[in-house]
Amino acid sequence: GQVVLDDVHPGPGRARQLAPQASVLVLDRDRGGGSAFRPVRDADHDVLAVAPYYQSVREKFARDMHVIADVPVEMSGKYFHIRVMGAAIEPRFTVAFVDASVFSERDGIYHGPRGDDFSDNHWRYALFGMVAERLPKVLGFTPHVYHLNDWQCGMAAYYHRRDWGARPIVATIHNIVYIPIIISILTTK
Repeated sequence: GQVVLDDVHPGPGRARQLAPQASVLVLDRDRGGGSAFRPVRDADHDVLAVAPYYQSVREKFARDMHVIADVPVEMSGKYFHIRVMGAAIEPRFTVAFVDASVFSERDGIYHGPRGDDFSDNHWRYALFGMVAERLPKVLGFTPHVYHLNDWQCGMAAYYHRRDWGARPIVATIHNIVYIPIIISILTTK
């Protein structure tokens, strides 16, 4: 959090961080975001956190959400307008949820009821990465650093480098098995 942003912040004012999160956020109404966000949320930074709007999140927090953007994307020759729901947790901390049916209309996050991976996880998280990368432009939020949380955000790094150029990227990987995959994505031109 603090050290990385202070190292890349271009000058006066608060640093701005885009933080795609593929895991379900535990929103604590008294303190704001889940534990993954506390270090950056408590620092003097503006944070836009982005996560899939999973069915479990929708069921619990739908009354707190409102539409904050409609993000156009093109994938595999198909065009989509993806609705993004959001909530301002604190003045400098906004959580945005990618409201696509591939996330919100399934009982599981990564697995179906039998425990098998969803066969389209690669496509789902590529879509998530594209929306997460485009959302700041739609909202007029220019991040100084892109903080990716776990393997599901890997394609966001690719789209970010392709469309924004050489802005700093920080990747937090919770399972060491995925580190080579993320390094490959980050170093691909």
